[in-house]
Amino acid sequence: MKNAWDKKKGTKANMAELGLSLNPNESIPIVNTRYAPKPAKEETKKGKKKTQNRSIVQELEAEASMSQKKIEVLSEPESLFCITLMKQYGEDYVAMAKDYRNYYQETPKQIRKKIMQFKKSQVNYAEYLDSKQEETN
Repeated sequence: MKNAWDKKKGTKANMAELGLSLNPNESIPIVNTRYAPKPAKEETKKGKKKTQNRSIVQELEAEASMSQKKIEVLSEPESLFCITLMKQYGEDYVAMAKDYRNYYQETPKQIRKKIMQFKKSQVNYAEYLDSKQEETN
């Protein structure tokens, strides 16, 4: 998009040239069923047809279609909280909720959700499992 942007033109003209819309309300009008729909505007004010650079639109669509893996990592205090409670109570979430380290007075369901998130985080949980294996050996 940076390569195709013309600094001499305004924002609206550049967006129209790239095939993008500055105002989505103008490009995709809401059709009112009471009245007859208005025909779409094909020409600009000067009477010229719009020229669009389709390559930019295709690049943006390709970039948007690529899925990105979301890496979930808990903060260090939260992961420490999960580790200490899991070491002491295992899977007993009711006892975890009653623990004195539960400063924010989270309910058993909230703690369970946080521990499930901790288990999904690859980095933190892998470190926990490694430390747990070292303790057993």
